[in-house]
Order: sequence, then C-alpha cells, then structure tokens
Amino acid sequence: MEAIIISPQKVKKELLLALLSFILGNLLNVYAIAHYKTSWSELYQYLPLVLLLSGIIYLIILLVRAIIWKITRTYLKIRGAQ
Repeated sequence: MEAIIISPQKVKKELLLALLSFILGNLLNVYAIAHYKTSWSELYQYLPLVLLLSGIIYLIILLVRAIIWKITRTYLKIRGAQ
C-alpha cells in the first residue's frame, strides 16, 4: 500500500482558505453586532456558531473549486480528443 503524500504548499493553501473562512465568519458576526446594536460580548459568546459558519463557508469554497476542476478537466479532455 502506497503512502499518500500531501505537499507543504497544498497544506498551506488549505490552511489559508480555512483561516480566510474563519475571518469572513468573524467579519459577518461583527457586522451583525454593529447592525443590530447588540453587546460586543457576543463576539466571543457566539464563537461556536462562527466556527460552524466558517466550516460551511469552507465547504462552499471546496464545492466551487471541485466544480471548476471538473469542468476544466472535462473541457481539456474534450479538446484533447479533437
């Protein structure tokens, strides 16, 4: 059985996307707190929901990347067959 090796560049890329998803989730939380004029303590009280939202954002990004990859691969395969 062969080992699967993930390059450090791919690991860094995925960690960066996860971090950006977390930052976006926090920015959305800050916007909601400012918009509805609630207590700023909600910034850390709702951290579990922000983490869940970050995971959802990351999955959406992953889905879009997979769709783009599949379309590109199919296009190149069709173009190569001609």
